[in-house]
Amino acid sequence: MPSSEPLNLYELATRVQFLEEKIMGGIEHLKESHIALQDDVTHIKEAVYEPDKGLYARLKVVENTRKSDSKVIWLIFSGICGSGITVLFSYLMK
Repeated sequence: MPSSEPLNLYELATRVQFLEEKIMGGIEHLKESHIALQDDVTHIKEAVYEPDKGLYARLKVVENTRKSDSKVIWLIFSGICGSGITVLFSYLMK
């Protein structure tokens, strides 16, 4: 029996070393994944919050364009209605 004990210890040591290498490899993979995820989040933040080119800046431009377009449309509509009423009254007064 004493001759089989060192073999078992050697096998256990080999298994422990294998598991340690596997765990360390997993930790390295997690570190790499974490760094990649951190870079992705940084790029997303830049795309959303950057003052000149970000998503909010683009939305602000679109909102301002819509407001000015709305004013122009109302101005044109008022002009057409006013012209129509003027033409109608001119025909009625003849």
